[in-house]
Amino acid sequence: MLYVHERKRHLHTSLLTLSVESTEFVFRVSNPLGKCVLVDKVCKNYPLMFQDVCFSANLMLLPFDEFDIILGMDWLTLHNAINGEVVQIESSDMKGLLAVVSGMKALNYVRKGYEAYLAYVIDTKVSEKKVEFVPVVSEFLDAFPEELPGLPPIREVEFDIELVPGTTPISIAPYRMAPTELKELKTQFQ
Repeated sequence: MLYVHERKRHLHTSLLTLSVESTEFVFRVSNPLGKCVLVDKVCKNYPLMFQDVCFSANLMLLPFDEFDIILGMDWLTLHNAINGEVVQIESSDMKGLLAVVSGMKALNYVRKGYEAYLAYVIDTKVSEKKVEFVPVVSEFLDAFPEELPGLPPIREVEFDIELVPGTTPISIAPYRMAPTELKELKTQFQ
């Protein structure tokens, strides 16, 4: 699902004349700060414009102030942006290319009134992790059986380390090095 916060609801519903409908179920939504709310309103087929490309989305109205719109896993799956793939939006005009800027620079742009977008995507669904999904492991599935045959066999030679009673782990203070020596050592390692 996609989410838009309540403060913008009047802008989205009245100016664009979109109808707000009740959902079939009440959703409990939490933000990254731990604040939870119950949501039962949705704005269906909301048009989202990214660099002259229109995407349709179902927006749930939220009272959170942190984000204007949250694009969730449902939306990403619908637009084939799953399994670590990148959603690429191509534009005919070169001025529409996205630029990566630092946080401080972005804050300055927002203060000056520039239009800004923040994307924060997280998969909140807990899915069963299977060995077959790991690319390297899938090449060696015979080394990872579904069920283990039992305990490892008893070996002829047992490996153990006998400790003297009363011994403790060795604790040595780390060696302090002058900054110039540390810099020289780092250059030698590289």
